[in-house]
Amino acid sequence: MGSDISRVCFVGIYGHNQDEVLRQGLERRGISLSEVRVPQRSLSEAKAERRLPVRTMRATMNWFDDAPGWLFPFLVVATLLVHTVVTTAAVLGNLGDLRRADVIVVPHMGDTSVFVAKPFAVLFDTPLVYFSHNGLYFTLVRNRGIYPEDSVAGKFLFALDLLVQRLSDRVVVFSQESADRFSEAFGLPAETYEVMYIKVVESNFDTSIEPAPEFESDVLYWGNFLPHHGPDTMVEAAAALPDAEFVFVGESDKRQGVVDHADRLGAENVSFPGFVSLSELVQYIKGARVVLGPMGDNPQTEFTIGTKVAEASYLGKAIAVADQPGTSEVFDHRETAYLVEPGDAGALAAGVEEILGDDDLRHRLEDGAADVYRRHFSVDRAGERFVEIAASAR
Repeated sequence: MGSDISRVCFVGIYGHNQDEVLRQGLERRGISLSEVRVPQRSLSEAKAERRLPVRTMRATMNWFDDAPGWLFPFLVVATLLVHTVVTTAAVLGNLGDLRRADVIVVPHMGDTSVFVAKPFAVLFDTPLVYFSHNGLYFTLVRNRGIYPEDSVAGKFLFALDLLVQRLSDRVVVFSQESADRFSEAFGLPAETYEVMYIKVVESNFDTSIEPAPEFESDVLYWGNFLPHHGPDTMVEAAAALPDAEFVFVGESDKRQGVVDHADRLGAENVSFPGFVSLSELVQYIKGARVVLGPMGDNPQTEFTIGTKVAEASYLGKAIAVADQPGTSEVFDHRETAYLVEPGDAGALAAGVEEILGDDDLRHRLEDGAADVYRRHFSVDRAGERFVEIAASAR
């Protein structure tokens, strides 16, 4: 199926790490990729500089938390106008790439590039596949509650996502739970949505590295301490297991609040190394007996499968993670991950204690996680799954 798909064209303003995984997956299948990218700089530069207009649009939720809700649509519209002009200019300069493509793709975080790509998809009779990630409406309204659903901003973001998804021949999301919720919320047919689980940029993780003794621990979390990760729940579980060494790697403006919470609980078995290099992170992960996935009890964790869980699977680690609909699509309790009640520190502590005390269980979870990676999260699966999705859109 899909053997006639030989050329793919990425269009728009984007810079998500999932784009790099898809690139590698297409390359391994011998599929030619062209990119009509705005701005015309390398992926690494785009990710490092974070100057993408769509990033600016998303960042307004941080900059204008106290602004009146009616201001947000105007900020978005201003961004869209600039976005449309520069993207259209790039497309007009690369019409040959679009004309030759078997599939046009608007990658992760590209969102509104769909408005520019769609007319050319119609002109050249080429299917348009949009990688939605979580979308703007679900991210800012449903999941994080930045704007109420009945506010001007909430209604605007709903309309924006609805239009973007309606214009796309296929919308790719990270879980079947996401697909079901998007279909219900936007009233679009279920077949509009296709699932491609989160992938890992394998080149970021040198699996040949062996951990030095100082990187070894019983339990590891790494990330930016976002509330939906449930770091407070993790710290509370650590306080209940004083003989287990917990390490929290990462840096963000939310880290200090978690450190303070650990201090209040008297959790002396918890350490916070802060930001580390990729090679050090690999050592921390490989040196941990158990790694923690998102533990929060909120809408975002219900239908997403965290990148950190996929990364842990790549390195074949025993994972403890919240038992949420999205996660349970690919993980089985006590076979491929230890699934615990979301937001329940006691349940997490009990699960961690059981894994640490049962080598057979821990090794089974390690082998199971590695198998889940091969079946769902790998670069090879990314290329294979894309061909399936593209074929369904034609």
